[in-house]
Amino acid sequence: MQSLVRSRPLQIAAAATLVGMAAIGFVPLFAGPGYESALAAGLILPSLAAVATAVEVSDHPPLPSRAFVRGLETGALLVGIGYAVTLLHGLRTGMCDARSGTAMWALGPLPGALLGGAWGALVGGLMGRIRALWTSRIVAAIAAIAAPAACVLVSLYRFHSSPIVFAFDPFFGFFSGALYDTVVTDAIPRLVTYRAGTLATLFAAGAAASLVVRKGDGTLALVRQRHPGVMWLAVVGALASAVMTVEGRRLGHWQTAESIQTELGGRVTNDRCDIFYPRSVRDEDAQTLLRDCATQAREVASYYELDKPPQVKVYAFASRRQKRELMGAGRTSIAKPWRREVYIQLAGYPHGVLGHEIAHVLAGTFGDGPFAIAGSFGGLWPNPGLIEGIAEAASPDDDLLTAQQWSAAMLKLELLPPLSKVFAFGFFGENAPKAYTVAGAFVGWLRERHSATAIRKWYAGTTIEKATGRSLAVLEQEWLASLRGIPVEGPALAYAKSRFDRPAVFGRRCPHAVDALVERGAELVGEGDCIGAAMSFGQASLLDPNDTHARLGLSGCLPRLVGPDAARQQWAPVANDPKVSQDARDRALEAMADIDLVNGQLARAGDAYDQLLGTTFHEDRLRSLAIKALAAREPRIGRAVGEMLVGAVSRPSNTKLAYALLGQWMAEVSDDGLPAYLIGRNLANDGLWREAAGYLDEALRRRLPAGRISREVLRLRIVVACAERDEETARAVFARWRADKELPESRRTALERRLGSCVR
Repeated sequence: MQSLVRSRPLQIAAAATLVGMAAIGFVPLFAGPGYESALAAGLILPSLAAVATAVEVSDHPPLPSRAFVRGLETGALLVGIGYAVTLLHGLRTGMCDARSGTAMWALGPLPGALLGGAWGALVGGLMGRIRALWTSRIVAAIAAIAAPAACVLVSLYRFHSSPIVFAFDPFFGFFSGALYDTVVTDAIPRLVTYRAGTLATLFAAGAAASLVVRKGDGTLALVRQRHPGVMWLAVVGALASAVMTVEGRRLGHWQTAESIQTELGGRVTNDRCDIFYPRSVRDEDAQTLLRDCATQAREVASYYELDKPPQVKVYAFASRRQKRELMGAGRTSIAKPWRREVYIQLAGYPHGVLGHEIAHVLAGTFGDGPFAIAGSFGGLWPNPGLIEGIAEAASPDDDLLTAQQWSAAMLKLELLPPLSKVFAFGFFGENAPKAYTVAGAFVGWLRERHSATAIRKWYAGTTIEKATGRSLAVLEQEWLASLRGIPVEGPALAYAKSRFDRPAVFGRRCPHAVDALVERGAELVGEGDCIGAAMSFGQASLLDPNDTHARLGLSGCLPRLVGPDAARQQWAPVANDPKVSQDARDRALEAMADIDLVNGQLARAGDAYDQLLGTTFHEDRLRSLAIKALAAREPRIGRAVGEMLVGAVSRPSNTKLAYALLGQWMAEVSDDGLPAYLIGRNLANDGLWREAAGYLDEALRRRLPAGRISREVLRLRIVVACAERDEETARAVFARWRADKELPESRRTALERRLGSCVR
């Protein structure tokens, strides 16, 4: 065999590695050691190592032990080249998280490339018996690629036949599965145990190869006596590899529908939904979720005009972490239409994203191909804009503006992307809120202008021209004309710019490291560890100074660290910085006002809240601001509101103390409905519907501030009534709520879709 440096196949593989990793590194998300670069290397380098080793070994077959070592050398060299190139890209752009990124490389492409080289050595040795040189090389190359390709097919089979979206693979390592789930480093412990199996396989193969010798006639033979005990080492390695494979489910390397159902433990079902949920969930809460699912499924089926929709299987997980470990997507709710399954995290009633995921499943009844989705070539080339757009249209968000109004705002701000980009893979080039909103707005408009039949045909694979009689370009011009007639101005435009004028995940700086640090910081704030949270948020801000969550994550904790005056000084530059978004400035100003509220500076706090009420454009925050503004104007209620919504300078809010203060407020001011509303809201958040109903009814009997607070009391009373199956009360209050002329159309539509016949 040639020396390692002079090996022609290795030189070609090394050049391909150099060029490939250099080109990939210019994509921001792939620059530097990290999950994406490790995944790309895992998809490329093991196959290159296998082919280079197989071709070289097939030319002049050496002893199996020497071929095995050559395979390991080839794999290690290619990974070394790939990592060096990636490291240079990281030095060029700035490192994100070199430690965990290097761990991803060490546990992903490195063992995979070693295994690829070992596989190539085996293939090359077998192919070396073919006399025609070029024939043996071609066959060896094809056979070398076959194993990595076969493993990818196994992962695809598991993706198609089970709930999981993640994959652990002998060659490429780890695939997280969810594009918008940027926190992936918590998979490293599972990857360590998985790679223990890979190393056991390599150990067994190396030990077995050392037992093969060449006889005098040139043939190979197994000699067990040559190395006493080596055969048993090979057996032990093989058994260890087999054990790791068999125990893969328990170790989190893969899951099945049955294993996830067993882990969750609870189940309720009706003709619309079959729900699996954690055993810790109360029976009444499970029944509420079942009714919620059935209602939203019925509404989506009506929107699509489906006569006999199928039953939907719902996996409801207790937490983001449990969901990520069991099926792979922590932050992202996912549906698999071909399995008629959705995967969500437990949340309040009515569930905010359940209808969207159900819409994906029911759209699968007229979808195309093995995945029952929209796209070309039988759905094998997906149309992500249409897939998400039809679900957005069928189950709209509970927002201050409709998707059409948000799109009109984007048009005015010159942020609206062309539909040719949205209804193609360019969908992923936009940030998620923008892409989803635009796609949903257009599909909803198309259904109104044409019919549900038209969007079903388009989704099923018929061209939009055949489905509607107009080209996409013509329809786009008609849609844009309708958007120009929608008035959107003032705070809505400023908020739209903050929300939609942001980079997509592929254009963000260090999204995995930043989001992991922000998530950890938020957990530490909740635990009361302000110092740890400050360190976590500080690291995130160093990696991405523009990340609002990192800059403002300490808003509730900073006064405890540095005192109220110093905290105000830290937020002031953000609040007055014209270079940051309006939303970020508003959040910084609110943090300063909260400090003033609990520190007794009520006049200054009130002025700030009044200012924010004129610039903020988010319903929950506006309602909270309105209540805080009242508290700043009326000192006798300030402490109760401050304790409920903010806390104290030296500690977070205390729920027990807040309830006591609210109860005292209710008793002292017999005509004020605000304390009863705040108590009722928190009881509803805990699923205590009967108790919540009593306090909300009391709030409605008393005096309430006009506007959004009184509207919210009515909306919440409707929700509580539906949760209790009190449809008479729900319909009566809904009629009163809907009669409010200032009620946003989007909020009425969303609640009506989610509660269905309960309010009709």
